[in-house]
Amino acid sequence: MSAKKNYPTRGYLPVIWSYLARLDEVPCDIFIRSGGRTILYATTGSNPETLREKAREGVPLVVREADTYLLRRMLNVSLKRTLADTTIPPTARSKEAYAIAASIVSHTFRPRARFDRDEATLVQETVDMLTGVFAKEDDSLWTMVASMQRNMQTHSHAINTAIYSLGLAKAAGITDADQLRDIGRAGLLVDIGLTTVPARVLERPPEELDAQEIRVLRQHPVVGYAIVTRALGQTPPYAHVILEHHERLDGSGYPSGRRGGQIAIDSQVVAIADVYDELTTGRFGRPPLAPFDACQQMRFARPGQFSDALMRDFIALLGGWSAIRLSIAS
Repeated sequence: MSAKKNYPTRGYLPVIWSYLARLDEVPCDIFIRSGGRTILYATTGSNPETLREKAREGVPLVVREADTYLLRRMLNVSLKRTLADTTIPPTARSKEAYAIAASIVSHTFRPRARFDRDEATLVQETVDMLTGVFAKEDDSLWTMVASMQRNMQTHSHAINTAIYSLGLAKAAGITDADQLRDIGRAGLLVDIGLTTVPARVLERPPEELDAQEIRVLRQHPVVGYAIVTRALGQTPPYAHVILEHHERLDGSGYPSGRRGGQIAIDSQVVAIADVYDELTTGRFGRPPLAPFDACQQMRFARPGQFSDALMRDFIALLGGWSAIRLSIAS
């Protein structure tokens, strides 16, 4: 523990103690907020237990904004250990893993956030850990879905889309480990292009946008494809999903108006997951729909846009997930 020294109050982000508890050492300097002051409390490499008492007292813990990448890298270690800890009840383990993953990924989807090779590698590792567990354990996938957050934040939508996509891919008979991994990565990053879209566009329903704003919004798959390709220095095998996730089987989608077999099956899977989560969380200034109403809209208000076979698989999955959600609530 360091001597108490005051630091500026700006340029810091909050950190949750429980996310550090599974680490062997503190990944970066940790500060406490007390009486309007920011005080260095635990230095890099110290034992996280030094923070436990402060956390119990409700003292806010923060890190320097410049150190968030170091923290998030170590949180991937915490995520891995959480997913592997079978002593935690499945529902509690799923909630904790989701919260840690959200903490890691939230920075990625901040407006104009830098997305380089390090950032891409970090979030790919995050979703790969979830995919690795879900590919082997259906129960873990189902409990994760049943305990997912329902909010409009882009990073939550990204995680939800990845998880729904993995469930639907497995239901559709996709079992290849590499393909499932890439579907998880694509699901997480399909909306990375939205980080370049102004908030005034994202916060309003598409029908309220003018022609120029619609053009900007509809470019986000192309922009996202370019962002990921540039960050990795090559075109990843899932990049086409980012480009195609707004294409529709009837040719009504964008950016290219592809139809039918021109759209890859993994892109169709992620598209269903993306739209369903968008409808049920109320993104883009719209009120959220109930799961049944969302599926009704996707099947009947948008006829021909989505594969009937995939929609049937997805609706069957939702029935099982709803049953687990009810059992958790009771």
